[in-house]
Amino acid sequence: MDWAGPIGKERLQSEIQLAEAADFCLGRLWFSPSTRQLRHGDRQETIEPRVMQLLVALARQRGEVVSRDALVESCWGGRAIGEDAINRCIGKARGLAQRHGGFSLETIPRVGYRLIEEGGTQVLPSGPVPPGGPEAAAGRRASRDAGLRIAAMLIGSLIIVAASVYFLRGSFQPTVRAPTVLVMALGNLSEGAEVRDLAGGVTMTVSDALTGAGLPVVSRTADPGAGKTALAEARALGASYLVSGAVRREGDALQVFSRVDDVASGIAILSQTLEAQGKEKERLADRSAAGIAGAIAETQAFSAGNTGKGGDAPATTKLLLTLAQWHKGETLAALEMARQLAREAPDWGVAQFTYAWVAASAIPQLAPATRPAIVAEARAAGLRAQALMPRFGDAHVVDCELRPIDATACEDGFRRGLSLDRDAPFTSTYLDGLLMDNGRLHEADALAEGALAADPFNPLKVSRRFHLANLLGHSEDARYFGQYADRYWPPLRFAGPHFIAAVAMNRMAEAEAVLNGEQGSIVEPKGADGPARRIFEALRSRDPADIAAAREACVRDWDTGLVVPVCVNGLSVLGDLDGAFAVANRAYPDIVGATPAQAEARFLAGFDHMLSRFFLFGSAAKAMRADPRFARLAARTGMLGYWRARGPPDFCAVEKAPVCSLLPPPGKR
Repeated sequence: MDWAGPIGKERLQSEIQLAEAADFCLGRLWFSPSTRQLRHGDRQETIEPRVMQLLVALARQRGEVVSRDALVESCWGGRAIGEDAINRCIGKARGLAQRHGGFSLETIPRVGYRLIEEGGTQVLPSGPVPPGGPEAAAGRRASRDAGLRIAAMLIGSLIIVAASVYFLRGSFQPTVRAPTVLVMALGNLSEGAEVRDLAGGVTMTVSDALTGAGLPVVSRTADPGAGKTALAEARALGASYLVSGAVRREGDALQVFSRVDDVASGIAILSQTLEAQGKEKERLADRSAAGIAGAIAETQAFSAGNTGKGGDAPATTKLLLTLAQWHKGETLAALEMARQLAREAPDWGVAQFTYAWVAASAIPQLAPATRPAIVAEARAAGLRAQALMPRFGDAHVVDCELRPIDATACEDGFRRGLSLDRDAPFTSTYLDGLLMDNGRLHEADALAEGALAADPFNPLKVSRRFHLANLLGHSEDARYFGQYADRYWPPLRFAGPHFIAAVAMNRMAEAEAVLNGEQGSIVEPKGADGPARRIFEALRSRDPADIAAAREACVRDWDTGLVVPVCVNGLSVLGDLDGAFAVANRAYPDIVGATPAQAEARFLAGFDHMLSRFFLFGSAAKAMRADPRFARLAARTGMLGYWRARGPPDFCAVEKAPVCSLLPPPGKR
């Protein structure tokens, strides 16, 4: 297995490149990998990139068994993925076979898969699908040789034309333009081989990252001209996004400037500057690529349900400006623009969804007097988005985010969204987060695996897989995702997850190293004698006086930084369960005993998101789970009612915790 990550020479050598793969037939079906098209008679269907890669891999060895490891190499470049990702692609390929015939997939238990073809097969040169499909092509075969000599001269331009096929998630829809990306070679603002090599490396790595994420890419190896020239070239190519930038030396450091423009409007959806010294310079290309790929994926996610009236050029421009502000962390400015957009485009589902989404993230920052009106507007916008975009699964996420906590109702909404759109980019991540926060770790991991495979440069999804691997005791996976995060994002971005994972799994020396390192201020200020340092001091000494001092500091200052995870888990490991529950009871309000009016008031007061609870399910908190008071904590936070409705948490299968005796046996809910 290639543990280097999704971008690297190993992956590029082994992974199938659809733009270069030859067309082929299976029975009466004609497949064009470069355009991701399947033609059957007069019908045409666009196939997901990963599913097309899988079909190419199996068709190349039709009649022979292809191992799962070989499929991972061919379709995922050898990076770590789970069974769910492979099974999903196999299921979609089988769906094609069931609808159209032409082939079938046979599972060879414990080995892999074999593609069985119905009828004869031809492998054709790379190019667009001929009109009429394989039947029409058969009648032209005798005169094709001369045409092939001419076609060989046009392969480069044909690939660009092929890139104009949009990645549609439905079937048999009209062909529309693809969200193609034009990547301009980064410029050199300083002299020297190191700057020149980095500029070339960033350009190549960005192109590879976007291709791996399923986006058609056109690269330009010459230095870009002025912005208008590059934008004009992007428009001439029909590209949706333009990537440009430059590299320069600043003292001992190297800086990479990169920018992503929406071609139609000319608006920058991302503008980032990364700087590194020493060995960290080696990571600049990967981190630039991750930021660019993530920004494009996020913008595409908001546009996935782009249906209904109102999405004209001015509205689309305002949408992109809103997302750009939100991406930069200017939440209140993004909220005001989203609010205006929703009022100006009441029949555009994307505008309504965006307002609801941005409002949900902005509630804690709003002045208390303005919250009720904005929340009411956002709830109405969210419901309107569902009505305007009935097949847009992510519209079912925001309703949960805009209401007091109810895990059972939220899960119903998330699963309803996935039933409408199994590829919804946000919904699966919110559902796996809900499951993880309620201790259903194996279910969460299966969902998180597929979510990350579809969106490999989303830091939230990487963090989710990292935490789940730790909680489930999958040390090799945890190490891989930790290395993955360190490769593609600056250390500050993942210092928090590293710290929480360490304290949850009772790796206290590792957690203390984070606290004392360069990023330790995310836990508590440098040099402060705060709760975290008190906990680590008590863990070293085991002195009752130190434990008492740690408990006092934790109860007093529980609401700062990452204090709750370290205090709850640290006091549990120290055997001070009274202190651990004292902190937990302060951190988690009673949401079950509240009346609807009280719950709404608390929500509007800013308690819209309860603190995460997943760190209660690691090895460090095992003593807490064995205490009867954990059942009361579960009841006050809504976990007990949720488990009674949806099934017990994973720890009930291996621990005789008192709370587990309060739950009905599986199958008797």
